[in-house]
Amino acid sequence: MFDEVMKLADRRFLVNAFLPCAAFILALAGLVVLRTLPYSAVVWQRVVAAGLTAAVLVAALVAAFFAAAFVSAQTGAIIRWYEGGWSGPAGRLATALGRRCHLRRLARLRPGDPADYDRIYHDYPLPSRPEEVQATRLGNILRNAESYPADRYGIETAVIWPRLHPLLPESVSAASAAAKADLEFLLVVSALAAAYSCAGTGVLAATGAPAAATLSCLWVSGGLAYAAYRGALSAARRYGGHVKVAVDLHRLALLRHLDTPDDDLRDARRQRDAYTSLALWWYRNVPPAVQASPATDAPDGADGADGKAGAGGGEAGAGDELGRGRRWPPAPSLHGLAALGALVVSVVIVLFSP
Repeated sequence: MFDEVMKLADRRFLVNAFLPCAAFILALAGLVVLRTLPYSAVVWQRVVAAGLTAAVLVAALVAAFFAAAFVSAQTGAIIRWYEGGWSGPAGRLATALGRRCHLRRLARLRPGDPADYDRIYHDYPLPSRPEEVQATRLGNILRNAESYPADRYGIETAVIWPRLHPLLPESVSAASAAAKADLEFLLVVSALAAAYSCAGTGVLAATGAPAAATLSCLWVSGGLAYAAYRGALSAARRYGGHVKVAVDLHRLALLRHLDTPDDDLRDARRQRDAYTSLALWWYRNVPPAVQASPATDAPDGADGADGKAGAGGGEAGAGDELGRGRRWPPAPSLHGLAALGALVVSVVIVLFSP
């Protein structure tokens, strides 16, 4: 049991989940203690007198660990939420408003202008694919990276990337994993800061704190959430760059691993056909022999060369970063009361950030 716990508590878990959760719990507990003095001081004196100090500290560490385990398990859901994966009537309305805003911004960009083209290349899907524009900046940046393999090489990202990732050189894999870890850390900090903005403001308001203190907690925590989100945008661009490089330089590694004939590897059209065939086989369970039969039609929506790459959840080992299909089965929506506070404050930040 202890060995399993230590395996879970790796560096990525400690940095991306445990430390932010511990800071959140410590800050919120400290605020509650300060606002309930002198009663809280009396309670602590009784705990010390009863010799329960160590037990309370251990309980706090255990609570922080399990909270971090929950946050770590929900990291994919947090990313999807910041991408604009909202459900329900309010979510659909917010998605429509966000998409409209970004469609207008994309329409104002001119591909012939170097600065505008650079922004399209990093931050948006192709102008010829307005249906792929997402409701948030983060969603558009990640969709840009996810659609790149399909646009250039006909590679269905949600299906192919998890299988290509283990074949990448260690340096390429480590670089993309580091960028993904930075993205996860900043989004977790943003979500927890937004949650603290709601929870801390509620505590101050419920205990009769001055209006200045209440508003300061609201806006300082909200500002931290926004700053972390802005940092996540830069991390997402770095991650997208690593994905593009990996696909450009190593896209044939999977075909070679599957003993694809050399003639197919040298022909760009045959490469696209090979990846389309693999996507149909692995996702739709349509074997290549059946695909080659003229009497058999490919299932609707299974054409891997149409350039619609996925972007949702789904773990696939080291290649989980892009195995998150929007076009493939939809990922579950975010659950858990711990994230609800983050949703309330973050929606305005994420939707209408310049």
